[in-house]
Amino acid sequence: MSIVKEFFWTKKEKEFFHKWLKNYEKEGKPLFIRGVDGNGKTTLAKEILKDYSIIHINIDFIYGKCDIMEYINNSINKKDIFFMFDKKKVVKALLIDDLQLYMKTNKGFLKKLLDLIKTKKYPKIPIIIVCNLETNKGILSIKDKCVHYEHSYSLNDYSKIINKKINLTDYKLKKYVQECKYNLNTIFINLSTLKNDAD
Repeated sequence: MSIVKEFFWTKKEKEFFHKWLKNYEKEGKPLFIRGVDGNGKTTLAKEILKDYSIIHINIDFIYGKCDIMEYINNSINKKDIFFMFDKKKVVKALLIDDLQLYMKTNKGFLKKLLDLIKTKKYPKIPIIIVCNLETNKGILSIKDKCVHYEHSYSLNDYSKIINKKINLTDYKLKKYVQECKYNLNTIFINLSTLKNDAD
């Protein structure tokens, strides 16, 4: 899970996500968040769905033995006793993480997911799919059925995040971000080493 909590959403981006949620029941199109590994896509998805009870399909399911689609159907249809006593109306949402990993481990799930999207089986359950920059045909066929959002940070955004921990010159910051392949998780993991080098 990404450890980064900072986001630099423009007003236009906030309106984009709000519009997607508002129109989901009518259009039934999932949100497909795409970007480089480790740049906060999952954290972004959870922020968008913060008012929902999230059914999160992550890497644990990829290497597990359970039928993922069966788990999704059961989780959506299951009535949680805890929520029955909650005065607020709780709506579920589905988050599919690291879609690219299924190409190697469970291609059958990709077909079932595409069928679920095409048939609009759960029109009241918002679905967000997170993927890296994979261009596989199976991945792209799912992406084409979704509302697409390319998630990325500018160098200035990286600067704001990193400079909260350590001050770097523009040259060193750019070099460091490139060496970490723009992966925020890698950036923060290696930050202690960078601090020692700066001292």
